[in-house]
Amino acid sequence: MYRSKTALNRHLRYDCGQEKQFVCHVYGCKYKAFQKVHLSNHLAMRHVLDKFVCPYCWKEYKNKNTLKVHQAFDCRNCRKYDCPLCEFRCKRKYNLKQHIRKRHINCRSGYPA
Repeated sequence: MYRSKTALNRHLRYDCGQEKQFVCHVYGCKYKAFQKVHLSNHLAMRHVLDKFVCPYCWKEYKNKNTLKVHQAFDCRNCRKYDCPLCEFRCKRKYNLKQHIRKRHINCRSGYPA
């Protein structure tokens, strides 16, 4: 089933009855593609050479932006400020102070505002 007549015509013209001639040469990978651009995309996404590693938890990512998102939202080890009153953690001291002011209104005694 094809989404459009153009997609069907493209399949009939380039793919149908053809063997996939573009082969991934990475050891152990069996990926084959009809078009060179698909092989290029496969290599870029599956066999990237440079890996971006989180210095706090050592998780590896294929691109720098994914690592930044991980550090901003996912990595608990990247968040170094702990709320003494609950499980909240954050990256910036200012955010911790704001959290305590908003969430722990009656519990602020003993903690500098």
